[in-house]
Amino acid sequence: MPQRLLITGRPGVGKTTLVQRVVAGLSRPLRGFITQEVQEGGRRVGFQVVTFSGRKVWLAHVARSQGPRVGRYRVNLAGFEEVVLPELNLKDAPPETLVVVDEIGPMELLSVPFQRALMALMDGPWDVLATMALKPHPIIRALKARQDVEVVVLTPQNRDALVPQLRARLERAPS
Repeated sequence: MPQRLLITGRPGVGKTTLVQRVVAGLSRPLRGFITQEVQEGGRRVGFQVVTFSGRKVWLAHVARSQGPRVGRYRVNLAGFEEVVLPELNLKDAPPETLVVVDEIGPMELLSVPFQRALMALMDGPWDVLATMALKPHPIIRALKARQDVEVVVLTPQNRDALVPQLRARLERAPS
């Protein structure tokens, strides 16, 4: 049975860093994306999505003039969908592929096609390592309610110990 590990925790606790540390050096194929915070002058100005196939796009930025607003950011939904949706189209991906989704949060969940792709992914044969926001959302509630999902709450106290534990679990491809 595929593993479905959903990492949650307060903002800034290190969810993205944990995922990057876990997947570094894994010997199995990776698909999906990491969301990186971008700072200028010590101040966060936005987020970029970087896929495992090497594509990059702005998810949100404080200087964008168009797109839905989340906090002080404007979200680049069209760019996000153009880059992320092909990464989550896994029809040709081998079953040993690990799919990384960083993050399932308010910006990403503005995209209905992303929501659909995420739910289809969770019904597929692939292992999934994802981060998700603490804030309630119908999709987040639905994911947490699944019997085949394990929710891991990341804290400053457990983040270092989780790296080898999760890496050992995910190094083994499903049989």
